[in-house]
Amino acid sequence: MRLPPAEKLGYAARVYEAAQDADAVLILTEWMELAEMDLARLNQAARFPIVIDGRNLFNPQTMADHGFTYVSVGRPAIYHAQQGRPSTRS
Repeated sequence: MRLPPAEKLGYAARVYEAAQDADAVLILTEWMELAEMDLARLNQAARFPIVIDGRNLFNPQTMADHGFTYVSVGRPAIYHAQQGRPSTRS
């Protein structure tokens, strides 16, 4: 029997705890705690360094410099290559 999503929902006390082993990080609020995250620590916490930013909190180049694939609203996505420099695609 599959559980309804609400019964499988978990809560985290800290942002890095929420990102631990995540396939992607979704940003859907402008909370200062998120805007001031340690991006290197976030990258290490997530299983895959993918950030989908619904609030445009971050500079795309800054996210690329920290090794993220970064998708934000109304801007070209940054796709981090496994080796070499990140690339942008529309």
